[in-house]
Amino acid sequence: MCCPFHGDKHPSMKVDFGMALADGKVRLAPRRPPTVRQQLLDYYRCLQRWRIRYAPQSPTEELHPCFLEAIKNLDIVEYYLDCSVLPDPKTEDELRKYWEGLHERLEKEERRLA
Repeated sequence: MCCPFHGDKHPSMKVDFGMALADGKVRLAPRRPPTVRQQLLDYYRCLQRWRIRYAPQSPTEELHPCFLEAIKNLDIVEYYLDCSVLPDPKTEDELRKYWEGLHERLEKEERRLA
């Protein structure tokens, strides 16, 4: 069942709110924006998929830009994810700067490809 209020198994809309319990009452509460670590983890998962999906099938095949992006960034993203397990202000600042630079570069690339 998808809907907590009635038996609809095929929802017709999506609401991006979480449920919070306060004094036994259910209320809708806005979700917190994702942390840098959560965003980086999503990006890491995407890179893992790209590394497999866009891998060249022959030595003469041209390398896909998504495959190159994955190969270039997987190690550093994994490093920052490892560092973020035990938060340290210096590491968090470094992680935030890395993500902001990466995010800006990806937005520019997205605009170029549009």
